[in-house]
Amino acid sequence: NILMHPFHMLGVAGVFGGSLFSAMH
Repeated sequence: NILMHPFHMLGVAGVFGGSLFSAMH
C-alpha cells in the first residue's frame, strides 16, 4: 500500500509540519 510507505508518510509529515510551522510564524 503506497499510503503506508515510509517515504510517503515522511513526505506528508514534512508538508504538514511545514504548513503548521508557517502558520505559527
